[in-house]
Amino acid sequence: MIRTVCPAGYPAGRLQRSSRALSPHVTNTFSDRVRSVARGHVTAATLYQPKFSRKACAINANLSAEDVMPTKTMTLQSLLQELAPLGPTRVIAVLPGASAILEASSDSTLWELKTTTMPSGKTLLTVALPDDTGVAGPSFEFHIDTAEAVHATLGMSPKTGGPIVRLLNKDGSALLTLLPSKDCAAQFEVLVGALSNKVELIP
Repeated sequence: MIRTVCPAGYPAGRLQRSSRALSPHVTNTFSDRVRSVARGHVTAATLYQPKFSRKACAINANLSAEDVMPTKTMTLQSLLQELAPLGPTRVIAVLPGASAILEASSDSTLWELKTTTMPSGKTLLTVALPDDTGVAGPSFEFHIDTAEAVHATLGMSPKTGGPIVRLLNKDGSALLTLLPSKDCAAQFEVLVGALSNKVELIP
């Protein structure tokens, strides 16, 4: 079996013949360029140029799957419904500048999700436990503007060694970070295989 290998200094390993003239002495046919090498007009190295191939390079250079896998499109509610069974889940919210960080864990297998259109016109997705043991409401609850969360990334955290999901705004800043249970890592990897490492979120 022949295996393509990325040459040093290039992002991909597939080479192809150049379709451009390489010197005044060289025409665009490959055979003419070979003859030009024999005459000393150009070197043999100029007969080829690298062609960028993200997939070939990722396979051979072990790039992240995010560079290869197509982006999946779905709603935020659908994504969280897929993630909920992988609980318990820790949810982390970091204020701009990290002036405050809120972390809370809950049994996400029990999450109830619903969307609400506010008087301002914004649509909020509410995620909550089905209880009223908290102060004036559920013991766990958060809300997120579905128009602000436009992307999600899914992967394994080098810090925790477990699954990590980041909900991002259009600037790439994290709105929320979710840490599903490490015990569900195998199921999480199956989910990533089905969705991809990056999900485009639609309202």
